[in-house]
Amino acid sequence: MLRVICLASAAFQFSFAAVMTAYLIFLTRELHLSGGAVGLALAATGPGALVGSLLAARLPSRFGYGAVLVSAAAVGDGVLLFVPALHGPSAVAIPLLIAVNFVYGTFGQLVNVTVMAVRQAVTPDWMQGRAAATITFVGMGLSPLGSLLGRQARLVREALRAGRRGRTEAAGRRILARPADRLRARHVPRRRPAERPQGHRAW
Repeated sequence: MLRVICLASAAFQFSFAAVMTAYLIFLTRELHLSGGAVGLALAATGPGALVGSLLAARLPSRFGYGAVLVSAAAVGDGVLLFVPALHGPSAVAIPLLIAVNFVYGTFGQLVNVTVMAVRQAVTPDWMQGRAAATITFVGMGLSPLGSLLGRQARLVREALRAGRRGRTEAAGRRILARPADRLRARHVPRRRPAERPQGHRAW
């Protein structure tokens, strides 16, 4: 399970860096939005993340972790597929971008909180720090390469579509064919502190 989460995180961060690089170029060069308009559109992810955090406290216990992860990732990443199709005056594009970023923030945060709960549930207490550090290092380590990909992309719309597909596929790999949907928030037993192997030194 941890290996799947680590690989999915790496693919996610790589694709996300590529998408965001191309995304900002698209907003300014093709939609001709000002810096204030871009900031307003991106700020909508904040309220969306708050809503996603609230949903993460309820949905996994009701529908299962696997179902919530896959469906939330599909909706959150899939909604950004509409961005390359946007065109027209700013008065039309900005409200649509705000709606897209709000939905993305909601379901993206739902995925983040849920996958963290799964990681903590399957990781022994004495390995929590190592697991979190390793997954973060592998994922963020690929971000610069993703940014270079987004910068070198000749067609910004094509980069957005390609990156979004990569993120959706990565999200699906997190849980498919894994028993995470058996985890229920109401039925996750309290783990006793795992015994450290002899000679182990806590970090």
